[in-house]
Amino acid sequence: MLSIGSLMIPTSVLALATSIALGLIAARVIENVRGHRVGIPAFPIVALGLVAARLAFVVLHPEPFRENPMAVFNIRDGGWSWPAGLAVAWIAGVVFGWRNSTRRAPILAALVVGTTAWTSAASWPSAGPAQKMLMPEHFEALRGGSSVDIASFLGKPVVINLWASWCPPCRREMPALAEAQRKNPDIHVVFLNQGEPAQAVRAYERELGQNLQNVLLDTKSKWAKTFSNGALPATIFFDAQGHFVSMRLGEVSRATLQAYIQSLQP
Repeated sequence: MLSIGSLMIPTSVLALATSIALGLIAARVIENVRGHRVGIPAFPIVALGLVAARLAFVVLHPEPFRENPMAVFNIRDGGWSWPAGLAVAWIAGVVFGWRNSTRRAPILAALVVGTTAWTSAASWPSAGPAQKMLMPEHFEALRGGSSVDIASFLGKPVVINLWASWCPPCRREMPALAEAQRKNPDIHVVFLNQGEPAQAVRAYERELGQNLQNVLLDTKSKWAKTFSNGALPATIFFDAQGHFVSMRLGEVSRATLQAYIQSLQP
């Protein structure tokens, strides 16, 4: 995420917009060299690529969408298959260029530069949070009030959800995370509440009507400050050795959560 004051912009969105802009600039350069404007069908190429990326993700993770078909249109969940999107964008570009030879060079330049920019951004090592490892740190458990070392979850992949009961997207995503906890015994799903007293968390758990495991209290919101610049919800993924793998900032859907969990499997 890129933080601009209180505004949080996903880096993937920024990378996509930058890649498209660079592709259009490359096409314009070719047009200027040739001395005449032909105009390239940028919108349909980009639109077809985005639709293909979304549909491919749905095909790869069909179960959540069978139960809720309208979730296909919830593109805020971050569920995209970018290889499929790039492939279809290239096919569309070739088709448009084949139909109009004067557009071939600008379209090719746009595709090459845009694809290079996108793949470079996607492969660039993520800075990630300041804390790269799941280090020993103690938090109070909701049940029993005992102190739990967060590093005690090592040995299995760890999914740590930062949440609060006053946060609407936290509430919306909680059933998906609770289901993931039940269905994936080979992964530790930890609910690390940010900044609330135990009684407020217990009241919300009763309201939710689900028996969550591994509910811990970060009363000073330390992890939200460290990992997500204070934004909630945030879901952080570590491998079995405690290495940071990725982070989803914002509400996570069942399908996107499933994709993240699959990426943790050896």
